[in-house]
Amino acid sequence: ALHLADAFYPDLDQAKVAQFCLIHDTPEAITGDVPTFNISQADREAKEAAETIAVEKLRKELPKYWSNLLGEYEEQVLPEARFVRLVDKLMPPLTNVAGDGASTFFQTYGITNRDMLTDVRTRRSVELRIEYPEFPEVHEVRDELVKEMHRVLFDPITGDLIVKPKTDTKKDE
Repeated sequence: ALHLADAFYPDLDQAKVAQFCLIHDTPEAITGDVPTFNISQADREAKEAAETIAVEKLRKELPKYWSNLLGEYEEQVLPEARFVRLVDKLMPPLTNVAGDGASTFFQTYGITNRDMLTDVRTRRSVELRIEYPEFPEVHEVRDELVKEMHRVLFDPITGDLIVKPKTDTKKDE
């Protein structure tokens, strides 16, 4: 987030960006990290309700400065708060490229080919561009990460998901 802010949005307060980065996932300490990939509207509303309760709880328990900071982040009024929330949306495609995204897509979501994933990713990209129009460069970075994710996860000819077989890491004793 700091690198992107420095490179594309030097008017953002870097200290505020860093602080929002530190506090933004704090409610997940209570709710857990609920995946939002292809989430239904009902599940999204349930997630948001649980996070609202978690934020209220944390705002009562945290020291005043951090409580106020969490409140500012959740209000999503300050450009730094909005920027950090959007940059957080870069993490799923990044971790899918670096980790075992293919197995996750297959086992958790039943994704077997590029077309299935493209449909969901395209809808999400449009939603994010509408919600955060002020950060076009971040959208471009996300688009590039998604392209790389597709390159790594799918066969270039068939478009099928490349799921690597699990290997047994236990050594014979």
